[in-house]
Amino acid sequence: MPRPRCLPCALPLLAMVVQLAAADTAGAQARTTVAMLRTQYNTVKTQSKPTADQKARFDALEEQIARAARLGRTGEVRRLYAQGIALAGGRAWTPELEFASSLALGTEHLFVDRLKPISVRLEQIYTPSIELAQPLLVRVAVHKPGAGARAAQVGEKIQDVGAFEGVSRDLIDDPFLFDVDLSAVPDGRAIVRAEAFEGSQSLGVATLAIEVHRGLGARLQQLEGGALQVNGFPALRAEVLYPVDYLRNVDRGTIAIGQFDYERELTMAERALASLQAGKDPFAGKTGDLKRHYAFTDAGEVMPYRLYVPTSYKAERTYPLIVMLHGNGLTENAFMDGYNGELQRLAEERGYIVVTPLGYRVDGGFGYVQRKRTASCNSVRRT
Repeated sequence: MPRPRCLPCALPLLAMVVQLAAADTAGAQARTTVAMLRTQYNTVKTQSKPTADQKARFDALEEQIARAARLGRTGEVRRLYAQGIALAGGRAWTPELEFASSLALGTEHLFVDRLKPISVRLEQIYTPSIELAQPLLVRVAVHKPGAGARAAQVGEKIQDVGAFEGVSRDLIDDPFLFDVDLSAVPDGRAIVRAEAFEGSQSLGVATLAIEVHRGLGARLQQLEGGALQVNGFPALRAEVLYPVDYLRNVDRGTIAIGQFDYERELTMAERALASLQAGKDPFAGKTGDLKRHYAFTDAGEVMPYRLYVPTSYKAERTYPLIVMLHGNGLTENAFMDGYNGELQRLAEERGYIVVTPLGYRVDGGFGYVQRKRTASCNSVRRT
């Protein structure tokens, strides 16, 4: 079929990739996981307070989801969850909405250095039933994130990327690839937005949140290389490697981009590395609210946890340890950052240590490890 053609635009900041994606590229990050869709579906379904008729429709959908999952039809599972989310929101499941819900943007790296362009692809997470008479027109732009509670949504436009004709109607077998020049994009979170049209009719929008940071690669290399050279305190290497591991897992698509505080996390890791290189434990003698990390061997990952140590702590004494396990959709920060600091106040007042671990995944349960690995119980102790 003819290659997509870029229409003239005011800011031609996109160099198009005309060759087809290789199989490994097409399967890389950043497709929403089935677990994330399941969590979203269960949340909106619960919040919708369904009527008897809606409950019957949910039950029928869930039977179809269970059957598709048994047969290994992941694309169908995705489509059915999207249909269930629409049902919970009171929207009719039309061919147009089905097509719009199938669109997704993906890339190899979500945390990127703005000195280098990134390659992005517009694809579909399942095959929709809509019948389209002509190839697509796709308009792409980079935006700021929305403000406040809408930070994951699209805000003010930063730059136009391009308008492209002749894009395939089948974005599963023939995803549309394009490059985005980030040199004019400020450091921080940005949203890549692609809107698909048939003629003048908009068929749907896909967005992709990315983190743009100058010098990212060099800082990660220094952390990874430095951690390998540290001889003392081997268990504390996890404190240095956490940002490296987190970004790697985001790129793999095993975790969502989340609200990772880039500068804070890298600065903490760099300080831990400097202390270890000097032969010192970076947490020795520290009390209060601490962000810590450990190597979860069975999962092959570095996991975060929060730790509160009362200021009355003395190494020669023993202290009660309280482990707080967050609920579905939350993180290790939920108890420490919420409840107006009540948890820390009580721990300080009554003299006990509190640990709040991440339950392996925001959308998973405690003790569950992907790829059916055996999870082990990791004890947390004061170092």
